[in-house]
Amino acid sequence: MKRKAKLGSIALLCALSLNILIFSSGCATRSEIKRFQQQMDYLVKANQYEYKKLAQIDSLLNEQQKLLRQLQATHDYDLARVQEELKTVENILRESGYKVSALTQQIKSMEQEIAKRQATPKTESETTKVTISARELFETGQLDFNRGKYQLAKLSFQQFLSLFPQSVLADDALYNLAECDYNLGRYRDAREGYIKLVQDYPESEFAPSALYKAGLASLKIDDVTSTKKYFQMLVKKYGHSHEAELAKEKLKKLRK
Repeated sequence: MKRKAKLGSIALLCALSLNILIFSSGCATRSEIKRFQQQMDYLVKANQYEYKKLAQIDSLLNEQQKLLRQLQATHDYDLARVQEELKTVENILRESGYKVSALTQQIKSMEQEIAKRQATPKTESETTKVTISARELFETGQLDFNRGKYQLAKLSFQQFLSLFPQSVLADDALYNLAECDYNLGRYRDAREGYIKLVQDYPESEFAPSALYKAGLASLKIDDVTSTKKYFQMLVKKYGHSHEAELAKEKLKKLRK
């Protein structure tokens, strides 16, 4: 236990040092600075979480079960998609070195339960009883993101956008979803997500950062033409933003 506490403290100190270095470099976007601040809060929560709930698999399953019941009640789900997401969770845990024999059995039981209940019509009273918190689901994805569990975070943000498309956090979730793809090296998918955010939420505080990251994602796949296009669009649409200044510097280097 002392060893775990020591490792947790080291992890927090490393994260803090990294954030200080990024801030001092002057290259962080506003949304990144905001995210770094959030990460420190979430890291503290995550450190506490590790000691209070060591059974991470059970926590993941509980969250999936709540989502499944919500989707059941609203008749707004596709069984094949739900099963695919469950398999994704199982594979992620397997790759992380967890023992998943019990998990596999629970997933099979859940799939059987879903199939059985799918054939049973829900009454109006049963439907109205099932609720899920948008904030809770968003924070689940944010916590996984801050832990570097980007695939799990993607699942939460995708489900969030599916269940709460009109939420005030929808633009945050869309940006985070693109960030997950970027960190997973899926630069084309990330670029598509960033551009969708700019198109759907042009007034979002994340829009300048999304355009800037779309340019960076294009650069990652050697699409210099698109990089210049997005940086120029950023300077034109959000000329007073910090990201626009970063884009101008990048454009100067690309012209050389």
